[in-house]
Amino acid sequence: MRPLSPSSMKEAEELDHLTHENQQLASESKRLQSELGAALNERKLDYRQLQGDRGACSRLEEAIGKQQAWSSRAFLKRSRSKRRSLALEKSRIADEFLGHSLKYEKKGFDQMLLEKQAAVDPPMHGRWAQRTAVREQDKMPDNRTRQQSHSRSRELIRSTFR
Repeated sequence: MRPLSPSSMKEAEELDHLTHENQQLASESKRLQSELGAALNERKLDYRQLQGDRGACSRLEEAIGKQQAWSSRAFLKRSRSKRRSLALEKSRIADEFLGHSLKYEKKGFDQMLLEKQAAVDPPMHGRWAQRTAVREQDKMPDNRTRQQSHSRSRELIRSTFR
């Protein structure tokens, strides 16, 4: 073999250097392609996850809408029920008050009837008055108890209509 000239040697070194650099660039290119492939795969996985999350979000929004509608209906039913309960309670109190008032009026009417009966037929009045008094005493409370009951009923009615 013939000895290489300095220019050929320089060219050979340059060729070696370029070959080595080319190999490094090829290796770098493979590495970058591998990283790009991994990034693309990760992106695909992230996209699939995003699609799944969007589906779950849509289902949750739908469930929230249904729950809100149910809550709204339940609130309206509860409000109506409260109003009905209040109206029934007012009606019950008014009926109770009316019952007490009627008993009180009946007692006054019975007393007036006794007085008129006594004026018309004094001897019968005594026996009838005794029987009536015994019956009234057994079934009717005394005036103080009746007044307390009336005042409680009036207070209940006033408090419910405020």
